[in-house]
Amino acid sequence: MGCDLKRELSPITRSTNSKYLKNKMQITSVPLCIAAIACAVSIQSANAQTTTINVTASPLWTDTDIQLELGTTITITASGTWSWSALHSCGPTGTPANLLGVQTTLLDQFYSGANHGALIAYIGVDPTQGQWGNGSFFPQATGYWDVGNEIQLTAPYSGELWLGLNDDAVSEGISDNSGSLTAELTLVPEPDSLALAVIGAIIGCAGALKRRLR
Repeated sequence: MGCDLKRELSPITRSTNSKYLKNKMQITSVPLCIAAIACAVSIQSANAQTTTINVTASPLWTDTDIQLELGTTITITASGTWSWSALHSCGPTGTPANLLGVQTTLLDQFYSGANHGALIAYIGVDPTQGQWGNGSFFPQATGYWDVGNEIQLTAPYSGELWLGLNDDAVSEGISDNSGSLTAELTLVPEPDSLALAVIGAIIGCAGALKRRLR
């Protein structure tokens, strides 16, 4: 009778254990995947490169020594005060035209899409494009970026990143410029291929494990 009872109870015990193990494996596989993703994100954040540079009002342009590749995203934040004339001091956003009262100042800007005296960016070899002092060339409507207090810029092409003062593009009169801004540049590289491979492998294993336990 005892033996028969064991034979009858044994399948029940195995079934219960099987369900327990199945549920346990399914439950533990989820946090395992989450932990792997969190680890990869942590690695990605650690790979972010932050550089702090001083951007002067004179000379007008500062080479950041950062070579951007096509599709690279960089975040730039700026603070401080500089002057683009003896009468006009401003922060990274420049001086709005309605405060100037002199619309002709637009003619002395590199970029018409930003305020006079604003912090602007350029990607390439020469931010003056070999046209410094050329009133028939400046201001340009494209090819520059209005950085202001902050910008997240995705490079549309490869090149050296420059930061500069939106002033004196035609007059070349930098003698009345003074001050500087502090810019922080954070460059985040493409996700590490190894990290992605590890995540893919873990998620794949978890999926396969779930299928086996069904």
